[in-house]
Amino acid sequence: MADTGFSAAPHMTPPATVFTPHMDALAREGTTLRNYYTHPTCTPSRAALMTGRYAHNTGMPFPLIGKPLSGLPLDVPLLPELLHARGYSTHLVGKWHLGHSKHAFTPLARGYDTFFGLHGGGFDHYTKSIGVCVDLWEGTVHVDAINASEHATSLFTDRAVKIIRRHAAELPDAPLFLTLSYTAPHDPLQADPPYLSGACAGVPNLIRRRFCAMMAQLDDGIAHVTAALRESGRWDRTLLILTSDNGGMQYVGGSPFPLRGEKSMAWDGGVRVPAFVRAPPSWNWHSGDYNGLVHIADWLPTILSLVDQHSSNSTDTPVAAPAPTKLDGVDLSEALSTNGDSPRRAAVLQLDVFLNSSAYRSGCLKLVLGCAGDRMAFAESNTERLLAPADPSAEPAWVRAALLAEEYAFRLVEHVVQPPIDQFVKYVIALKMAQLRDVVEGTSHTHVLTRWQRNDIAVASLASMPPALERAQLFDVCVDPREDFNLARDPAHAADVERLFAEFSATWAHAPTQFAGDVVYESAPSTAGCGPWLSDDADVEAMLAAPGHPFIRTFDRLARFALVLTMGFVVAVATAVCVPCVCLCICCRRRAHSKKVKTS
Repeated sequence: MADTGFSAAPHMTPPATVFTPHMDALAREGTTLRNYYTHPTCTPSRAALMTGRYAHNTGMPFPLIGKPLSGLPLDVPLLPELLHARGYSTHLVGKWHLGHSKHAFTPLARGYDTFFGLHGGGFDHYTKSIGVCVDLWEGTVHVDAINASEHATSLFTDRAVKIIRRHAAELPDAPLFLTLSYTAPHDPLQADPPYLSGACAGVPNLIRRRFCAMMAQLDDGIAHVTAALRESGRWDRTLLILTSDNGGMQYVGGSPFPLRGEKSMAWDGGVRVPAFVRAPPSWNWHSGDYNGLVHIADWLPTILSLVDQHSSNSTDTPVAAPAPTKLDGVDLSEALSTNGDSPRRAAVLQLDVFLNSSAYRSGCLKLVLGCAGDRMAFAESNTERLLAPADPSAEPAWVRAALLAEEYAFRLVEHVVQPPIDQFVKYVIALKMAQLRDVVEGTSHTHVLTRWQRNDIAVASLASMPPALERAQLFDVCVDPREDFNLARDPAHAADVERLFAEFSATWAHAPTQFAGDVVYESAPSTAGCGPWLSDDADVEAMLAAPGHPFIRTFDRLARFALVLTMGFVVAVATAVCVPCVCLCICCRRRAHSKKVKTS
């Protein structure tokens, strides 16, 4: 799942304004991970999933946007490559988002037998387009015939079902690894009408209702996939893992309640997400909640351990396969199966030198450095309000008024801007409001487009430009999950800050060059945002170091324009409403005055 917030899955924080009965049933059958962490954006989390390394140890701490040049290092083995070497048939359906500037970065070159989906981070769920190009691929071949009436969730579900049935018919004895990477509920918020008018019809807020419908459609997709596994006789031999890639975004319905922050931020709302694992019944795994610490990088070593263990127990001849090295992930197979203590004691949640935002958890303590992101914690979206603060009494009147104005601005944008561009305009408004809160309160939380970020560079070395122990915040997330109380201000915790920073520093001792992932290369074709355009021998690292400019700087100019445009709409509407009201008041006062004069 993409951009699914902590409370976007009812099995995590019931009750919620989301209805996913099939996923909930699977979660009850399996093990729900209560302390499960990812990185705060798509590309870094997917890099950790595929490599078993923290994103900064792949050189990809920043999401690939625009017309990205970089991709996963070719000398680092990926999970599908390692499973392919163990005799698995490997298939990817849906979102890749790990580089596509040259074919060597794309799925078929990185261990998948088949690929059907998109290279980038998202698209219009019906037209499959992003910008000027359509991002839908069958292997290395662009799909030209697009059914614009078919939602991407249904399209990907149908392909996954076909793969399962074909594999059962043609390779009944061969193991299968299927990555079903839905683009939902990533914006734009689009769903088939039956889902909007079904279980989600009673959700009061329109944005939240659309998000609910996308989750409901995704839930039906998972039901069809599991049904196909049952029909093929493979369900009782299937290990199912469900995870989001990062936290949700409040303004597009992906509520991180009861946590602070959202997607792209170092707060737990950006990195602590729904996840569960369901093992074959014959494995006799623990079912219920698992409270140990788990990181998305742990799946690679855990899956490989289980594959090697169960293949060695089978009558098949074990396949000699390479073992990955330099892993940050740990094998959790025993801990998850027995509900034992997690071998993971600490985790890097974010290390992004470009955004100047880092977070590291050790035990119950969490260290946050630099700019964590907007400090707002929102209430559950079960009313007409979408941006209500979780604790209104803790917020000054001007913040509550600003949130209300922001929400009305969102509604205005929906009426005048078509998707998916409306989501960009909403993001701009949210970002500028966060910057305003920083200015008024004298803080530096905002992690995009401020003087604290390095928007002028695209390549960095952690050896020469590491995270600094500045603006440090420390939280005990076991007793303070909303990160309300900064313990770094307490001298009694000074040693804890130093200890966690020392542990954190050790994780980047051998990190490769860091790439911003959003460099705009001037000669890139207009379709570079969707498919390969460089030869496989192109030196991407040299191109990244050459003159160009980060997309974030272009974004800044677009953000200023969108903000001016939005404020113009607000002023126009306010004028349209206020001027007649003022005129009416003047007329009423004149009439009252005339009556008074006549009476006297």
